[in-house]
Order: sequence, then C-alpha cells, then structure tokens
Amino acid sequence: MQNCRCLVKVGFPPAPPEFHVEIKPAHLAAANIATADAGTYFHLSPFTTDDRKELPPAQLVEFIAGLQARWPDKKLVLSCAPTERERNKMDALLKQLSRPPWRVFAGELNLLQLAAVIQHSAAHLCGDTGTLHIALMTGTPIVSWFRPNPGSEVWVPVGQKFRTIFGASNDPHAAVQGIETAKLIEAASAVLQTTKKVVCSVEKLPTMRRGYR
Repeated sequence: MQNCRCLVKVGFPPAPPEFHVEIKPAHLAAANIATADAGTYFHLSPFTTDDRKELPPAQLVEFIAGLQARWPDKKLVLSCAPTERERNKMDALLKQLSRPPWRVFAGELNLLQLAAVIQHSAAHLCGDTGTLHIALMTGTPIVSWFRPNPGSEVWVPVGQKFRTIFGASNDPHAAVQGIETAKLIEAASAVLQTTKKVVCSVEKLPTMRRGYR
C-alpha cells in the first residue's frame, strides 16, 4: 500500500490496484481440489507468526462453528505453515472442532499450490499474515482481523471485496481482543455478496499505540 501511495503522489489515479494472476490448474489439482470446487469453500489461515495477531483459540473454534452453521453448503479448508509451532496449533484446533474441515494442509503445500487454493476459495479468512497478500494478489474476497499497531493501516486491503476488523489493545501480550464473532460472520456475508472493488471497510479503527508489533 505504501508503494501505491507513492504512485498516487506522482500522478497515477488514486484507485485500488488490480492484479491479474494466472495460476495453472495443476497447482490446484496437486491439493486434491478440482476446478469445479471453485467458490464452494472458505479458506482459513488461523495462525500467524505471532500469537498476538491471532484470534483467541476458543473464539477461533466459535468462528469456525459459526461459518459452518451459517453456510452449511460451504466447505472449509484450513492451512498453516510447515513449522512445528503451527502444526501443533493445528492439531490442537482440529481436536476442538465438532465438524471436521474438508481439507487440512499443515505445511504440505508449496507457494503456488497455496495460492491456487486461496484463489479458488469463496473467501479467504485470516489475521495479519502472509496469506493476506496472496489473497489480495489473486483477487480473492478477504475477511481479516488486525490488532491495533502503529503502521498496520498500510497493510489493510482496499476494495469492496475486503473487510478488515480491528480489535482492541487492552493487553499487548494477548491474542487479538475485542472482536465479536458475529462481526466476523457478518463480514464474511458482506464479501460473499460483492464483486466490484471500492474503498475498504474497516471496523473499529483505533488510535494506534506504540510498544508492540
């Protein structure tokens, strides 16, 4: 987003950038997902490199259950990084779910395969992490959650297909706080109904405080 602002300063139109990325079907097939499955599933990246950027584990379970209840026809794909930390967190999460996801990728996908899975999802759901940028690059609808942090606004995706919800900053050492699960479900519903990019929607954009990332 900083680069886009630089372009505006030198005279380019102040419109959200558009990316046109072609990913070969073979990369999706490698994840055991057919092109016919496009739009039939949510892709969720539940973890980040920092626990403080994630939803609390109990809320994550509640969010997944809410998605499955609200859209019983939509499947769920979970993925995480190939680190011991995230794989252990994935194992713990799966044990708490009453309904198993359709697909789980605990670090098995390469970058192109992951991009293909995200691109063909109905919406990508994540915190402040790398898959957010993959989803933006592939034009995938996004619901993201951020903890308040100086400078984090520059990473917020811009467009009607995107919804970003900011939490509170009550505890700088805890997971993201102050986000209602109902707001996340509402955001998912909103991005599923939109296709034309305009300005982004941001819930509870706070006054940023320094002191943590």
